Amino acid sequence: MDTNILVFFFFLGFCSFLPLFSFGFIVQGQVLCQVCERMGSWSLLDAQPLVRAKVGIKCRDYRYGKIYSMSTETNYAGWYYEPIRKIDLKIHHIETPADSCTVHLISSDDQNCNVITNVNFGLTGASVRFEKTEFVGTREQSDLYSPGILAFRPKNCFPAMDRYN
Repeated sequence: MDTNILVFFFFLGFCSFLPLFSFGFIVQGQVLCQVCERMGSWSLLDAQPLVRAKVGIKCRDYRYGKIYSMSTETNYAGWYYEPIRKIDLKIHHIETPADSCTVHLISSDDQNCNVITNVNFGLTGASVRFEKTEFVGTREQSDLYSPGILAFRPKNCFPAMDRYN
């Protein structure tokens, strides 16, 4: 047998014993435009995805000092997906991103839907929660966290008339 083939099979067998490598965590969510009829509630019935809406991701240590901050934009379907690799929470005595990271709304490019709402705490900062573990390739894994769906609303919404009088 050729020496190169033997070396290849040796490394292939050796790699199967290597542990999975975790490269951080991922924050994922969606931003919608809430319809005027639902203004003042947390209902997102009939809401539409917002393209190029900006959200901010912040992580703080146990003394509420900022250890990580960044912003990202949504795609054509209103989703954002941000891998976070630059942060080691363990050195700040934090077990998981759910203990320290929040997502908040920053701005919307849609001029007809650019008023920030507090749906799922998008104004004050929505805490992320664990969703699942994702595998990237064969040896990399990462935990996926999500704050839930956040929303803007149109600026020209008028208060609903009392329907019962």
